[in-house]
Amino acid sequence: MRIVVFAPDESTRDIFRSVDRKGTVTLEYMHHDDIRTWVKSGHSADMLYLDVRELPARDCSRLLKRLAGSGSGAIAVIDIDNEIDDVGRLYFDGVCDYLNAHLCDEGLKPSRVEAALRYHHQVHHQPEISEESGHKGYEERTKKTGTRSRSDIPPDFPSIARAIPRLIPSSRDWSGVCEGEEYTFGLLYVGIDLDDAVRKDTRPELVRDSIEAFRSAVSEASSPYNGKLWFWKEQAGVVLFPFDGVNSDAVTGTIQLALRGMFWQAETRTNYLTEQYRLALHVGNIVFQQGGRRETLVSDTINYLFHLGSMHAGPGEFIATEPILSRCPEGFRHCFVPHDSFKGVKTWRMRRILRPE
Repeated sequence: MRIVVFAPDESTRDIFRSVDRKGTVTLEYMHHDDIRTWVKSGHSADMLYLDVRELPARDCSRLLKRLAGSGSGAIAVIDIDNEIDDVGRLYFDGVCDYLNAHLCDEGLKPSRVEAALRYHHQVHHQPEISEESGHKGYEERTKKTGTRSRSDIPPDFPSIARAIPRLIPSSRDWSGVCEGEEYTFGLLYVGIDLDDAVRKDTRPELVRDSIEAFRSAVSEASSPYNGKLWFWKEQAGVVLFPFDGVNSDAVTGTIQLALRGMFWQAETRTNYLTEQYRLALHVGNIVFQQGGRRETLVSDTINYLFHLGSMHAGPGEFIATEPILSRCPEGFRHCFVPHDSFKGVKTWRMRRILRPE
């Protein structure tokens, strides 16, 4: 078993005296400042202990979310000075154990570490869904009534938020995003399904003005959900949504974009050239840049996103990868059905919108 302790120093090593005596345990100490690099490098351990000494409450919560979102291991907190008032809140941030001053004095028992690992496994792992109670049965059941409600959430919809590798949260809005820094964002591909033949037979000025009107509509509709139209090239672009490690407005904002098309057409904000478009939502890391420099940005994350949208999503569809969709508000979960995996990542598709003939 590998145990990593993030602390300002190694003065708490005596807490692990019983555990450290076991020949099967490796105990390592690292400084708080090393957490970001450690997560970005993709390291993992069985147990991660965060010693909260010298950490302001806000930094403590931020670091816990970063560790929890990375899926690097089960997380526990060492509070040797009893500084934390709201212990229950720690469990909302992904913690599976808490050691106060009394427990630190007693020392950590191997049985407690094993109990914490069992608890972590129970909370973060789902039982397999049988075929009878799986998605096929769900589809048959809902076909009979012709309606679906919040109680009709697909049985294999993730019940907990999926781990995000190399999580680097920013904030729920743009106040915590600085240019030149790497962050984890909700990344939305928006692509216009403009047929080449139609484009060829249409005046270039009309095509240009139609795409520009569509871009403007997307930017305006994304803004209330902290979305920012960040990149656009020819017929497709990327909207960024800040992500604090726990919640994001990306799913809700994208659902709104999927629905807004009908209104744009009715309001003549867009026309027949941009009537059909596809959406693909993912979560990943990029270095945020402003202005023209983003036009030359090349990264594995952006490449994956464009392939997801242009190759995996069909015309008029909204596809989302499971790590970001697992943070979907409960009221929208019945709107999605399982889709094929794409490059090893499970995806979901929003149900098709019935449009008037």
